[in-house]
Amino acid sequence: MTKQQKADEMTKGRITEHTEQMTAEPTAEKTNDDAHEGSTLVTTRHQFHMLLKHDNVDELFLMNITAADDSSHTKEIKVHPLDPQLQNQVDRLLHQYRDRFRVELKKRPHSVYDHKIDTGDEPPHFKNPYRLSPAGMLELKKQIDKLLAEGLIRPSKSP
Repeated sequence: MTKQQKADEMTKGRITEHTEQMTAEPTAEKTNDDAHEGSTLVTTRHQFHMLLKHDNVDELFLMNITAADDSSHTKEIKVHPLDPQLQNQVDRLLHQYRDRFRVELKKRPHSVYDHKIDTGDEPPHFKNPYRLSPAGMLELKKQIDKLLAEGLIRPSKSP
């Protein structure tokens, strides 16, 4: 199998060579002066294909890096209070447009109609969901559960 065929198979998810759980430690960034044989290169999928197309890779390691579950690695962000004049301007603006900001969503009115989309002989269009970080997935699940509980959305019944 050539490098190009192997890369194509790996990006399609057909080959998994090695999986290992590890912890990444911060390292110094490499400069252009450090570019030499054996240097580390992080690429996009398109750049990866171009590297292999031009045969510029002798060995490669494919890694999937996800966020750590514990909060010991998070950084605290400090927010400084606004000066009194700016705070008054913000308060007036929020008060002026208070009807634009809702704490809770209104309930969806019940419809007497049963809506259906006639696609003829065509099956429904399928699209893979967007990739999210673990924290993003938790937030999405929390919001979906809340909307389901409030009756604003319901599970899909498409084939």
